[in-house]
Amino acid sequence: PLSATTKPRTAKSTGKSKAKAKGSKAMRPSPINLQDADTSATDVIEALTEELADLKVQFQRTLDTAQQDPMAFARDDSRHALITHLRDEIKRKERQVEKLRLYR
Repeated sequence: PLSATTKPRTAKSTGKSKAKAKGSKAMRPSPINLQDADTSATDVIEALTEELADLKVQFQRTLDTAQQDPMAFARDDSRHALITHLRDEIKRKERQVEKLRLYR
């Protein structure tokens, strides 16, 4: 069982991808409390892997949008910042998952 602070998993019931269901919430840090005694390492790894997949989808969508309209993208600094942010988040989550797998 995950800690009470985790978001309910609505994406599976609606059929939407989690990235769409969450919207900008994907930018927020993971709500999982790694120190929580009742959160097993497997649950945490599973949740982080899901978040990682969502981030990768969002990253790919952003890149696809940039390729469709390179001029608009070049003028839009916020989108460039988003790509950088997503890339950093993906790397951070991948390292987190790796560490957890090692110490499990």
